[in-house]
Amino acid sequence: MNPFMHKLTLALLPLIVLLIPGLAQAQLVLFFQQEALDVTITASGSVDLNGLSFYDNFGNPSSGILNNTVSGHVWSGLSPGDDIYLLPESYFLFSSLFTEAPGNATGDAFGFNTANSDVPLFAQTAGDALLYFEDGFAGGTVDGKLTIPDTALASLALNEGTLTWGPNADQRLIITTVPEPASLKVLGLAGLIVSRRRRRP
Repeated sequence: MNPFMHKLTLALLPLIVLLIPGLAQAQLVLFFQQEALDVTITASGSVDLNGLSFYDNFGNPSSGILNNTVSGHVWSGLSPGDDIYLLPESYFLFSSLFTEAPGNATGDAFGFNTANSDVPLFAQTAGDALLYFEDGFAGGTVDGKLTIPDTALASLALNEGTLTWGPNADQRLIITTVPEPASLKVLGLAGLIVSRRRRRP
């Protein structure tokens, strides 16, 4: 690798690191992570409500997680009157059943709920997926966190996946365990390229 290209690569790395997290925020991401004895769930990113169907207003506020034969949910900092939207795709959030585990909410309120069976009282069919936002939320950024004390992430049997309601990045929900940060992946890849080129005869 010639000296100019080497210097250019090193000079561009900080810019790439700054840009990648911004791109990662284009969609709403629901991250599940084990932190010591607790499970943390963060909702971060941007949301375009176009393509979602308004469903109802939230009437039973709580912060925590639950998965029984009727439904599975993550609720964080929700209040009476908060808005609920129906996604066009079916989903099941967890594979194992567990009783409600209360949590501590910080930041923006958010929620995600899936119907595990038909619930005629609420006009839900199995697989219906609902997104919850603060009352009057018209789209934009979301940044909230829910901490569930003394819980093992593995015990939840989380179903990771992606749901979409339109063609744009901010019409997408990604449900996942926390991956390696994108910025670190870029640094590692660039370092590998530089290292390999240095070893060339």
